[in-house]
Amino acid sequence: MKKVFTTIGAVLLLSFQLLAQDAVTKAMEEGKKLYDAGKYSDAASVYKKALSKNKENDVLNNEMALVQLALKNYSEAVVFSDKVINANSKLASTAYATKGSAQGLKGDYDQAVLTLKDGINKYPDDFFLYYNLAFTQLGGSQYSQAEASAKKAIEIKSDFAGSHLVLGQSMFYQNKRVPSMLALYYFLLLEPNTPRAASALSMMDQAVNLGITKEGDKINVQIPNKEKDEFGTADVIISLSQANKYDEKNKSKSEQQIFCESTNMLFTTLAENKKGDKKGIWWTFYVPFFEDMQKNDNLDAFCYQAMLTKNNNAVNNWVRDNKSKIDKLKTWYDANYAKK
Repeated sequence: MKKVFTTIGAVLLLSFQLLAQDAVTKAMEEGKKLYDAGKYSDAASVYKKALSKNKENDVLNNEMALVQLALKNYSEAVVFSDKVINANSKLASTAYATKGSAQGLKGDYDQAVLTLKDGINKYPDDFFLYYNLAFTQLGGSQYSQAEASAKKAIEIKSDFAGSHLVLGQSMFYQNKRVPSMLALYYFLLLEPNTPRAASALSMMDQAVNLGITKEGDKINVQIPNKEKDEFGTADVIISLSQANKYDEKNKSKSEQQIFCESTNMLFTTLAENKKGDKKGIWWTFYVPFFEDMQKNDNLDAFCYQAMLTKNNNAVNNWVRDNKSKIDKLKTWYDANYAKK
């Protein structure tokens, strides 16, 4: 009889556990739908109710941390992230990223960096931690540090758009024009038509026009680079191509035509100069990538797609009328460069 009661008790315990798991699953599904719809307060309410019965559930705590981050309740985001981290959960790497982001956005820059570095020490192959560290360092005007962290994130996962954006921004603020443009170009390939893309394109416009001034009919060109720089030749090409747009023979050309021509000229110049012992992400990753893009006749599709945020009728019409070329660009990238 004792054995029978023991068996019944085990069955009842299992039933309660299954019911609890089912409640958590339902809360997760409902909460995620609300989160994706931008209804963060409603999502927080769902998770709060579920957590009242499952306080130690790391999945719920992790989701609540993300919701609190979205609500800009940064201190609360840290509290829920710590619960996941202290539980040594399999979600701890995500919790470190959330906690570090919350601390950085709250203004606790030094603490955010320490949190993210602690996470990286425990999860050295997590690209998202490196990305968040780079983003935080960028916000703290630590541009060379942000550069190093973004490069590491790209080394681990090259098809995450945000890492290229942060790298491009960090190089721009270090007055390194060509590297900045290469990273921004790659970002625009991965994320061509968003508010972040508009910001990236605006930064690129600033970069290409650096040192170009117009006084009446006179065009002044100042090359913003140091002697013997590895990108010196490319810098000259950029400045001259931008100055040439004011030439009489180019006045009839559209903005997108000039953008495509100058982009093609830049990539060609860099490909011709990559020979020798040049090392680093610019010469081993970006330059060969864009050279391959040219060889596969995907440059026009890339340029027009990159300019979508301009909301230019000519650009929009080209993209609409050349869907096959846009699809070809995506197929080429997915087949050769997207992470499996």
